[in-house]
Amino acid sequence: INHAGTQVLTTDKEGDTRLWEIASGQMLLTYPDLYGPVFNPDDSLIFGYANFGNIKIDDFRPNQEPVDVLRTPGLAILSAVFRSDIKKILVTGTSVQEVSEDLFAVIRDLETTPPRQVNLIGHTASVSSGLFDSAGKHVFTFSDDGTVRLWDAETGEQLKVFTHGSKVTSVKLIEEESILVTTGADGAIRLWNFETGELLRTLLGHKAPIIDAFFNPVSMLLVTTGEDNVIKFWDLQIGRPQRVFEFGNTDF
Repeated sequence: INHAGTQVLTTDKEGDTRLWEIASGQMLLTYPDLYGPVFNPDDSLIFGYANFGNIKIDDFRPNQEPVDVLRTPGLAILSAVFRSDIKKILVTGTSVQEVSEDLFAVIRDLETTPPRQVNLIGHTASVSSGLFDSAGKHVFTFSDDGTVRLWDAETGEQLKVFTHGSKVTSVKLIEEESILVTTGADGAIRLWNFETGELLRTLLGHKAPIIDAFFNPVSMLLVTTGEDNVIKFWDLQIGRPQRVFEFGNTDF
């Protein structure tokens, strides 16, 4: 949804992104081969990535060519996270081995011409995605190699490694408490102190891989969804779910 709350972007499995007007339901434009689309702060541009490894910044107006295309050789893109306030993009994916055997994540700095690229070297398997901290100075990436890694966003230096133990499916930050939440294909939730690297607690309860996690800072509850078709609301203080919703054979 755009910042004005008037338009929304949707993307299908083939990568066709459509721009809709919310009030009328009218489809305004179609963008072929554009994944992970987001609006820029003034809602004038759309940022996304193409499945052949390019980052695209598209103009809204009909019949316009992309404003910019940033090529990422050596990386088949799985995710791109845009921080408009610091003009940086975190790009993660699968290494194209004929180009590079160990390139799974990069940061592109859009304030430089040409855009400066910082390679994040350390993961040993595909990197699903990641996130910036609130200040934009650090980046967390999570991978099929079972680790979450903390990086300096300016230099690319690897600062810490958090070993979840199975394919990591999501990460969340609770910065006020210095907590990193990792979820995995093993159905486990692990809480870490991201400043010291200490494992604080492991929460068990899902009987299948966890799909994603969401933290509510008001209720201080962590919500997890799993492939076991269960949603759990966890009290992080006591380490147990307060509520559990089971959905039988319904897939999330």
